[in-house]
Amino acid sequence: VTIDFGHQSFENIEITTRATVGEAAESRVMDLYALMFVNDKCVYNRYFSSGMQKNTQAEVTAAANNGTEECWWVQNRTSATNTGSDSNTADTRGTICMKAPTMTGGELYLIANANAYTVNISPELLGSVQTKQDFLNLTAQLNGETMTRYGYFPMIAEVNNIIVTQNTIKTGTSNVTAQLSRLDAKVDVNVTAAVGATSKFKDIDIKVIEFTPLSWQIRNVPMGAYIVSGSNSYHSFFNS
Repeated sequence: VTIDFGHQSFENIEITTRATVGEAAESRVMDLYALMFVNDKCVYNRYFSSGMQKNTQAEVTAAANNGTEECWWVQNRTSATNTGSDSNTADTRGTICMKAPTMTGGELYLIANANAYTVNISPELLGSVQTKQDFLNLTAQLNGETMTRYGYFPMIAEVNNIIVTQNTIKTGTSNVTAQLSRLDAKVDVNVTAAVGATSKFKDIDIKVIEFTPLSWQIRNVPMGAYIVSGSNSYHSFFNS
């Protein structure tokens, strides 16, 4: 069977650090991991490495028709904008060919960039999953406090109530497109002085000329997160 995937239009958060990479780089898919569950049992568990990647979508379709191999294809976004349909402006999209068992009422999870060195999630860790609860218990944590990302962002897609036949994966009567969203986030807090603004202090008008912060603190920032959103509340927080 084959399934199409793509990434969601992420919330645009302005970042002004030297480690910033663009939207196109952050949307790249370099590898994939697929898991399927029926009830609590993991019935499909497969890592799709870069070595299994095809050059065209047609090659993946041919592999599905012939039943010859599991493989995947991706057209990664290459532009900061995502208007149009050509490879230079469109959102990242791709197709996977899987030898999956037939099922009704199953759940599909795709993890993109599962082999990113910056996060503790890995193909080896995902390969140990045997039940849905095993998967829900997995947490994602950064491997260091300072690192360079190079646009290698782990992402996850979840599709519930799937029906897998010999040739298709559907939800009800609709074909499935798995929409990826990021496992981690970048947050930038900007402090801007209201230069020229006035306020009163003990009945004296005070005008803001300049503001220079001498210190700041970060409070209650989660040090990790569960892979599946909403499965639990993460218990460990970072305070500066």
